[in-house]
Amino acid sequence: MIATSSFGILGLSQLLSGNRDVVQSDNLRTDLVKREAEHLGWAAKLSDYIFDEHVHQLTIQLNPRQCTFGKWYYGDGRKNAELRFPEIKQPLADIEAAHLSLHESAQHIKAVYKKTDPTMVKRFLNIEVAHLNWGSKVQQAILQKSEKLDIQTDHTKCGLGQLLYSSDRKHIKTEFPEINKFLTSMEKPHKALHDSAKKINNSLQANNFQQATVIYDTQTSQALLEVRKNLHLGVALANEYENGMLKAIQLYDDETRPALKGVQKLLSETTKLVSEEAINIQNNMEVDSEESQTTLILVTLFALLLGGIFSFTITRSILGQLGGEPADLMGIAKSIAGGDLSRSLAIRKGDTSSLNVSISEMVSNLKRIVGEVRSGADNLASASNEVSATAQTISQGAIEQATGVEMTTSAVEQLNASVTQNSDNANITETIAVQSNHDAVSGGEAVVKTVSAMKNIASKIRQIEDIAYKTNLLSLNAAIEAASAGENGKSFAVVAAEVRKLAESSRITAEEINELATSSVDIAEHAGELITVVIPEISKTSELIQEISAASAEQASGIAQIANSMGQLDTATQQNAAASEELAATAEELSGQAGQLQDSVAFFKLD
Repeated sequence: MIATSSFGILGLSQLLSGNRDVVQSDNLRTDLVKREAEHLGWAAKLSDYIFDEHVHQLTIQLNPRQCTFGKWYYGDGRKNAELRFPEIKQPLADIEAAHLSLHESAQHIKAVYKKTDPTMVKRFLNIEVAHLNWGSKVQQAILQKSEKLDIQTDHTKCGLGQLLYSSDRKHIKTEFPEINKFLTSMEKPHKALHDSAKKINNSLQANNFQQATVIYDTQTSQALLEVRKNLHLGVALANEYENGMLKAIQLYDDETRPALKGVQKLLSETTKLVSEEAINIQNNMEVDSEESQTTLILVTLFALLLGGIFSFTITRSILGQLGGEPADLMGIAKSIAGGDLSRSLAIRKGDTSSLNVSISEMVSNLKRIVGEVRSGADNLASASNEVSATAQTISQGAIEQATGVEMTTSAVEQLNASVTQNSDNANITETIAVQSNHDAVSGGEAVVKTVSAMKNIASKIRQIEDIAYKTNLLSLNAAIEAASAGENGKSFAVVAAEVRKLAESSRITAEEINELATSSVDIAEHAGELITVVIPEISKTSELIQEISAASAEQASGIAQIANSMGQLDTATQQNAAASEELAATAEELSGQAGQLQDSVAFFKLD
């Protein structure tokens, strides 16, 4: 059988190799035909670029190494093809020169080709003739002293103006950018030419023929000369475009067409060689197939004879290795597969290494292992149930503890808020007490200053009393002197009496003020004494309030630390509760798995 298979595989390999060669040849022929078609399309695009007025850009690959055939020719494709088909090496080598010439011709055409309008030269010449006639009419009108010019003075409506300012200009701008550039340079002198004609026409209408002559000589003739000069440049450029197109056509006929024919011819020869090789491969495949078929039949017959002999020998050897009937072994194997380990096999005397003995030992070992696993599963199920119950109890206690810690934490937070508020109030009271102490000290100082000022007032009032007394004496003396003067001193005596009355009134008022000042001094001194007594008490009160504020701050800090600790305790308690719940869930899962293990072990029947 092995020999038969070997010969079959060998024949099949030869057929597959032949088929692979045929496929490769077909692929190569297809590639070569595609390359030939691509070059025809390449040449068609080049032809359209030259002859089709609607094609404005050359879109073909000019680099011979970057076109599709070039990439294949200079890459691994050509190397692989020559290795498989050596006979195509020479024609492929000959293609290179023709292929390079083909792409070089396109490069030459692109360098010299300029798309043109055949009517452009004639149009420029007609425009020049028309402007010469236009200038001649202006000159004749001046010489004949005409009343006005009979010409077109609008620079946009003459023949050149219609070219410069019409839709034709857009076409020229797109198709012939170099001609459009020189047309742009012509716009200014052309407009100046027609503007000078307007000035000449105004001079003629004013009968100022001398001025018209000067305008013509200095402006019109110069502008006309500039326009004609630009028209000559346009004619030369249009001729250059036309010559470039003729050169491109000549290059296409002299270089592109012959190179394309050479590439097509060599590609066709290469394709023909590949086709011939494919036919040879197919013929060889047919011969090899017939030979392989005959050999395979002979080898198969011989293999059948040897197979019968080997089958008889192998059967006897296998029965000896089994140690029993195959049906008995298959029956106990089915019993083991069904979980029944209670069956046993009869072992031949002296048999120690047969399959029958090995199966018997395996059954004994399986009985022992399954028994141990069943016992362990029962113990595991019991333990997992106890763990599950304990975990449930711990979880319930942890949840209750977490609830109590949360309530305690809430109470501590409320106490912390109250202590913090008391501390803030103590701080405010401390500030008020310090300010009150300061105000009391300032009040005591003010009272002392008030007593001193009142004493000074009393002293001044006594001086006023003394002055009033002396004024009274002086007025009395003056009255006596006035009485001794007789009639002449009456008026003076009246004044002296009035002065005495005022002095007496001042003295009485000063005595009253002195009594009030003396009484005020006594009151102020008593108030000062009271304030002096109160100030130490206020200072002591301020100190006590400061101590209360400090103590409140320390209490607030302590309560905050307690609240923080309670928060941490609450977190830990919550984590313990969660861990307890996870432990309970794990215990339940373990109990379930133990039950599954018991069910699995129950599959085996030991007795």
